[in-house]
Amino acid sequence: MALERNVNFTVARREMTRILSKKGKHKQAILCAEKVIINALTKREKSSAMILLAEVLSNAGEPSEAIKYSSAAFELYPNGKIEWYLLHARLLREMKRDGERPETLHTGYQATGSIVLRNAWIDSLLECHQYETALPIIEKELLESRLKSSWRLRRAKAYIGTGKVNAAMKDLRMCLKELNQRIHPRNPDMTLIADRGLAHALLGNINTAKNDLTHLVQIGADKWITASLQKAINSIENQ
Repeated sequence: MALERNVNFTVARREMTRILSKKGKHKQAILCAEKVIINALTKREKSSAMILLAEVLSNAGEPSEAIKYSSAAFELYPNGKIEWYLLHARLLREMKRDGERPETLHTGYQATGSIVLRNAWIDSLLECHQYETALPIIEKELLESRLKSSWRLRRAKAYIGTGKVNAAMKDLRMCLKELNQRIHPRNPDMTLIADRGLAHALLGNINTAKNDLTHLVQIGADKWITASLQKAINSIENQ
């Protein structure tokens, strides 16, 4: 085993950290990640190791500790990486600091040019009720995109936020029609199932939305995939 031959073998230790974290052995995973930080030779290696520890702490249910390390990673390596920005934004959400998420994700988009970060930024704008900023981008994408379900879902959220309920319902129904055609019955895309569940939740089909959430959990979907659907279901049930 690589760790037995060389305790400083960083790649093996990183993998071991992730395995321990996934198995719920959080204390061991944290210790393993801390050793990766200690053994880092460059600022870039150390910042990447800090992100690893932030991920482990997040999985352990300690977002306030995790965000200290994701912030420290950016201080060492300001440009960051796509997954760093996504993790930091997720931690902000877990700490109920949603208002800071759009700036984090927009900064990441500007630094990397990543479409993933751009879309996450738009989603954060919608979650923070900044509909007027998000709508022009959404409308442009709807004109240019062949696959429109995710953009119809985003526009529906904006329409609901601005009181255009009938227009939102139309978008949601069209979104569901496309998603049902695209979701493969034997090998489904998890993000499409999450979108379908969210569309059902916004249409008031709460039990169907819950079924999609349960399915996602059963097939091992990560928290970033299920977070918006879970939040929507909780919000509707608490009304």
